[in-house]
Amino acid sequence: MALPWRFNIVTFLLVTWIRGSCCLRKGGRTPMTANGIESVQRRALHALWIDAGGDRWANADKWTSSDRVCTWYGTTCTNGGTRITEIDLSFNRLEGSIARRFWTLPFLQKVNLRGNHLTHHGFNGLTMENASTAPLEWVDLTENSITDIRGVSGMPDSLSELHLTSNRLKGRIHPELFELTKLKQLYLSFNAMTGPLPTAIQNMRNLRELHLYGNKFTGTIPTQLGKLNRLQVLSLAENDLEGTLPSEIGQMINLHTLSLHNAEPESGSFNGTLPNWKNLVFLKELYLNGNSLSGTIPNQFLKHANSSEMVIQLSNNRLTGTVPANLGRFTSLQMDVIDNQIQEIDPSLCDKKQWMNGLVERYGCAAILCPRGFSNALGRQTGSDDSQTCQKCPDSASFSRLFMGSTSCAPDHYFFQPKLQDWQVLIRLYMELSGPVSWYNTTGWNIIDSLYDKKDLEQLTQTDVGNICQWHGVTCVRFGTMVIELDLSDNGLVGTLPLDFFDLVELKRLDLSKNFISIDQDKGLTGLIRLPSLDYLDVSETDTRNLNGIGGAQKLKSLFMNGIHWPVNGAPNEFYSLSNLEHLEIQHSRIPGKLSNQIGKFVKLKQ
Repeated sequence: MALPWRFNIVTFLLVTWIRGSCCLRKGGRTPMTANGIESVQRRALHALWIDAGGDRWANADKWTSSDRVCTWYGTTCTNGGTRITEIDLSFNRLEGSIARRFWTLPFLQKVNLRGNHLTHHGFNGLTMENASTAPLEWVDLTENSITDIRGVSGMPDSLSELHLTSNRLKGRIHPELFELTKLKQLYLSFNAMTGPLPTAIQNMRNLRELHLYGNKFTGTIPTQLGKLNRLQVLSLAENDLEGTLPSEIGQMINLHTLSLHNAEPESGSFNGTLPNWKNLVFLKELYLNGNSLSGTIPNQFLKHANSSEMVIQLSNNRLTGTVPANLGRFTSLQMDVIDNQIQEIDPSLCDKKQWMNGLVERYGCAAILCPRGFSNALGRQTGSDDSQTCQKCPDSASFSRLFMGSTSCAPDHYFFQPKLQDWQVLIRLYMELSGPVSWYNTTGWNIIDSLYDKKDLEQLTQTDVGNICQWHGVTCVRFGTMVIELDLSDNGLVGTLPLDFFDLVELKRLDLSKNFISIDQDKGLTGLIRLPSLDYLDVSETDTRNLNGIGGAQKLKSLFMNGIHWPVNGAPNEFYSLSNLEHLEIQHSRIPGKLSNQIGKFVKLKQ
């Protein structure tokens, strides 16, 4: 028998009311009264107060009081001020841990705890028996001291954004993270995570933004990254990544910001040619400065990018040729291509009114790059004052005569960026100075022997050779792979020092004494100008005969040249320009006649 229609409506309304009073739990729906909801929320917040040092918070207004929890500082509530949906305790001096019980808040959607001193996230509370299945959408734990993310896989599918920038995350990315397949924005920049980028990252197909800036990831960019075709922002800049830029990036057609720059000395460097990436139709910002990209800018570079306003950063690479005319399709362009080996700008680009904030309309192509034979501290004209215009260089500055966008009129060899990374330089040094057969101590270096049997040395990656900072005689900058000290004294080195050696641009101390090595007889020590931080040099008892270029080491404080072959015509004048020398030894160096009276220029000399 059919029930009266009035009964059906009453039943429907009753069920709807009951559902509206339920908290979602993993065990099913449990009806809760308003008092029950208040009790659950109070217990969760009280646990946070205890574990996160509530008595030392900057603002703890009404916390632990008998007032309703929706009146406590940092809470935002809905449903007539009874259900906590947001917590904001940012920059509030929280310390210690986020209590596991905190994650049982039944209606929580947004959590902002950034700028505190929290060391543990309490994510394991997400899998507690009474954990909430509330529609948590946004969690911000930026600028804390969290060291791991285990338990993060318990986050609900509703989570859209996870912020863990500037914490103390170390080691490889925990695999639990890749279980958050619904996540749209992930922020892990400025941590100390290491190892290669896992291929499992391809599982996060819903990502719109991926920020891994400023970590210590190594190896190459995995091709699987190209499967994240919903990605709009990708930042892998300032890591220790290397190799060529994978063509699969060109498949990420929704990208509007791509950041792969490596401007910091300790960062890695991408090489190879610049892809045309012509199918990145939505791209608006591209940052590739500070790498080792070579070849020309492709004629079809960003051909189908449809943004009228574009930012392109390509400075400090090894790009050659012409800035192509096809870039003229961008109405407004901020472009930096200084410190490359560019020889020409297509003339059609020299009257673009809105380029470089209108400077191209005023100064023509000089606002993009200083002409050949001219320089400026910024490599381009930015105004009409002398310091802002491009100044003519002397004829001796052959680099600036050949290429546009010079930032200095220094000698040409000063400008050429290192062709090799430090680990590659050390491999070359070991092989060319008879490391496998004559070195006395090969600790760490001997891995090169085993690798040489397996593959061509030119195909090696930094991951293959491991940590060069643990090799005999090598000292690196803290937390980096840039060599700052090299002591291979009395170690059986034999041969001519390779010119690539001077690519160790961060080197501060160098001791090659008591070895059977020689310096290139034609170029001498001209490579020293590429070692701007060198303050200690010992080439005693080596076959050093040519001191040309010694003046490039202007920061030298200690110089040892005992027992070398002093030049027959005496030291070049530049030797006496080393005005910072404090310690000089040239005993038993077969000096012909007397030293020049210019030695009086060493006013800081102590001995």
